[in-house]
Parts: sequence; C-alpha cells; structure tokens
Amino acid sequence: MSNPSTGILRSTTLQTAYKPYTIDELCQTIYEENLEHFEYIEQMNAGDCDCPLHITLNTIMEYWGE
Repeated sequence: MSNPSTGILRSTTLQTAYKPYTIDELCQTIYEENLEHFEYIEQMNAGDCDCPLHITLNTIMEYWGE
C-alpha cells in the first residue's frame, strides 16, 4: 500500500493467532508430522521422492543456508 500524498510504500504485516515458526521449527514440525512417510522412503533406500513434502523441505534447506 502507498500513501497517496507521499508516494511512500508501507509494509503490511499480517497478524495471526499463532506464533510464527522459525525455519528450524517449521522443518522439525513438517518432519515430525510426516515421520512415517520419511521413514518409509528411507527404508526403501529410494532417496528423496518428488512428493510435496520432500520438495518443500529441499527448497527450504537450499535457501536456508545451514
């Protein structure tokens, strides 16, 4: 949004009822909530599959930088 009199852009912050996750908390939550899937793929020795879970975690890890 911008102020028409100044042309300066304002940032809009969304408020949620829940505490936002840190990157680490987000990855841990995704992993823990889907542990059965990750263990199954690991036991099959198949590496990463192309499911949304693996794609999401791989993308986060690529940009996280740790």
